[in-house]
Amino acid sequence: MLQRFLLKEKVKVSFAVNGLEAVSQVEKEKFDVIIMDCNMPKMDGWQATRKIRELERKRGVANADYKGGYTPIIAVTANAMKGDREKCISCGMDDYMTKPIQVRGWVGAGWVGGCRVGGCRVGGQGPGCCMSI
Repeated sequence: MLQRFLLKEKVKVSFAVNGLEAVSQVEKEKFDVIIMDCNMPKMDGWQATRKIRELERKRGVANADYKGGYTPIIAVTANAMKGDREKCISCGMDDYMTKPIQVRGWVGAGWVGGCRVGGCRVGGQGPGCCMSI
């Protein structure tokens, strides 16, 4: 459902089937936002997020510097247990959503079309670019 919604909003969407592939794609391409499934094969979403944040630090990107190369990462998980949100935030994710995703919640959170800051897209031009894991 989220995929259909993003495509309808003319957001360019790339997919990765596991955390290793997600990190590899981030090494090669800039994304406005990453939707990260926490439970993936080969490398889970928490590990992938830590690797992506490590890549950003090596590039000299400051945390939450949305215009300076920082990529917001939104966790998507079936887990809704106490402490799950904190686990996501502590590994470097910016937000947390539980499955099934409600499009209203996605829009209400302000993530459509790019980063949340001012509702703008990183770079400010063209369709947003989103990686969905």
